[in-house]
Amino acid sequence: MLGKILIKRLGLIPIQKNYNISISKKITFLTWCAWLWYEFKNSELYNDSVLNISSEIIDTLTEIRWGSAQKVPLFLWFPENTPDDTEYYEKRIFGYIWNYLGLFNEWKKLENGIIIPEWLFDCNQFWADPITQFQDAWMFTQALEAQKQQNKDTHIEMQTLTFVPEEIAIKQLKEYLENILYSKSSISESIHEELEFLIDYFWIDTIQFERVVFKEIKSFISKYLWNQGRYDRLTKLISTPTDFLRLFASLTSSDISLANKIKFPKFKRSERRFILWSLEKFWDLTNDFYKYSSLWKRLWEYLHPWEYSRRYPKTYLYFQLLREDRLQTYDSKIQKALSIGDIENVINLLKQKPWIFARKLHEVLEKSWNWYVNVLNAFQEVWERVELKNLMIMRYYFQTIETSEYKTIINKKWSIKILENKKHRLPDNVDILTVELLNNLIISKLKKESCFNKVNNKTIYISKALKNITIPLSSRKAVDGYYRCWRWSRFKIDMEKTLRLFAYWKQIKNRTDLDLSVIFFNDQMKAINHVSYTQLKTDWAIHSWDIQSAPNGAVEYVDIDLRYFNKSINTFSLKKSFFWKNPHADVKYIAVQIYKYSGDDFDDIECFAWWQIRNKINSDYKSFDEKTVANKFDLYGNWSYFMPIILDIEREEIVYTDLAVNSRTSWNNVENSLNTVELITKQALDFHKTKPNIYDLVAFHAKSQSLEIIDYKESADIICDVTDWDYNIKNSEKILSELL
Repeated sequence: MLGKILIKRLGLIPIQKNYNISISKKITFLTWCAWLWYEFKNSELYNDSVLNISSEIIDTLTEIRWGSAQKVPLFLWFPENTPDDTEYYEKRIFGYIWNYLGLFNEWKKLENGIIIPEWLFDCNQFWADPITQFQDAWMFTQALEAQKQQNKDTHIEMQTLTFVPEEIAIKQLKEYLENILYSKSSISESIHEELEFLIDYFWIDTIQFERVVFKEIKSFISKYLWNQGRYDRLTKLISTPTDFLRLFASLTSSDISLANKIKFPKFKRSERRFILWSLEKFWDLTNDFYKYSSLWKRLWEYLHPWEYSRRYPKTYLYFQLLREDRLQTYDSKIQKALSIGDIENVINLLKQKPWIFARKLHEVLEKSWNWYVNVLNAFQEVWERVELKNLMIMRYYFQTIETSEYKTIINKKWSIKILENKKHRLPDNVDILTVELLNNLIISKLKKESCFNKVNNKTIYISKALKNITIPLSSRKAVDGYYRCWRWSRFKIDMEKTLRLFAYWKQIKNRTDLDLSVIFFNDQMKAINHVSYTQLKTDWAIHSWDIQSAPNGAVEYVDIDLRYFNKSINTFSLKKSFFWKNPHADVKYIAVQIYKYSGDDFDDIECFAWWQIRNKINSDYKSFDEKTVANKFDLYGNWSYFMPIILDIEREEIVYTDLAVNSRTSWNNVENSLNTVELITKQALDFHKTKPNIYDLVAFHAKSQSLEIIDYKESADIICDVTDWDYNIKNSEKILSELL
């Protein structure tokens, strides 16, 4: 596991001291890695010690490249020479009817009982049943053999590794762990198992608990301590009563965000006493109990507080008040004061809890037009207790909220909701004044807290590309890709290539049908065409055809010829199109969706998606070629469909969205989701303007310490860029820990 984490998360191969170097073994090892399309920054540091873990290295590199999954499309000659949509559909209907009536009594019979006559379909051209589009074991085996004979693409997405001495690798791994644990944002659930291993490896007592500040990371470590019976350490992480709820959610693999109902473990008597003893120490339980009242009412049944009413009387009383609905909360006092216009009382209440003041600042300003100066002055008195992350979020919020057409909400489940925004709710220029105030507060906070505060009279280079990389404010449900993309971030794409999109799934229990689809929009954000199982081709894109079962692991592809969009487009093929009736509109944006049409949820099957950058796309070349994979992401949850990426053709960029959408429980497709996808795409394209970005974050740090921002990387003392250097997006843990 240690070697796997080093490779997968840090790109490091550890080497030990005092080992020989065999030239023949070195060439063999480097050739293995090159065959998987990895190169080394410092191959001269190789020694034979890496061969002690060579099998782990190769297995990990293969897993990262997803070379082990078997991926074949429906049709042998994809993407060229695919059958005509109408003719193929008519043959399928004919095949269904004649099989149902039992009129076929010879020729090829598949494992699902379907008979396919040679004059209707040539089975050698298909890698699944062409009539039902279900996978067939014999045809799938033939497909795998055929894939072995195909050529590889000439394009290479080469990945870089580094040899490091073992002691340095361990040191960097410990820094990686600390950066995660001391992060100011949530961590991806996909790395929990790795973190538990690392905590065991470096031992829990090495953690500085006072530096663990983010609630979901607290719950993760609390679970570890609970399972170890280390209640003495656990008390250092339980800073609010709600922390117990998150701990119980973590223990039962429930939703740590508490957005959904959670399960509770069965408690020993000693554990019940510890929980009640801890709750008794809190000065006030009102707001925590009220906010998650249904969970605390259920917890009453597990804790049996009546058995300890004399030992823990305050806790017992609060439980009684909760069950009788007699709790008066802090929030209710604020709302009551706002409703009657008692702004002075509102301000006094909010000053008690600055983080809530920050969250409600816009609402209070809206309801206190003549008092806005008093409100802003009051916030200035308590702002120091508001986290930098929240100040950054507030800055971008006030920068756009007064003029935005829509208000977009991403909830704790990473699902999106778009609402109409009520504009101009504040007096003139109050939003501008608030942004200026927040700028000053951010600078003031960083003068004391910046990680650059020990740097004197130095220069810093900040890549302009970081303006398109958003700060990862929440990573709990972030997908585990080859490299970590941050939601709403933008990355350049080569418009002289072909983009091959993938969706792969392998059903576990029930027959499951996922569908990869793409919608094309014009500059007015109107859909003008699409590619999906209902329409397989346009002039510039083609679908690999629908597969409706996946016992062996199925894949659907969409090829998009990006070169097409560099040309002058005069007409579109609108055959069977139900879309916008403008045959001369240019494609400006491309939205990708993966629908769960039927069967099990994403959570219940093995499924992921990715994109390749291809030079060669005819059927002489492998449909899946590991070395052309740009990135991969997992699919999860019980959503109707995913929107993983959007292509901004105008700016030649991929916009990473990773959005989950709920609509119908089944039979999801492009036609039923068009209006929603259109609205989401329109909003998502502007999110990089409304969310804090890495460039501004680093620039605030630099300004707070009077560092000179220069334009030449080679001359800078500190370098911040997209990849490599002092701060970069491949080391998000360092950014979250040190800069945020």
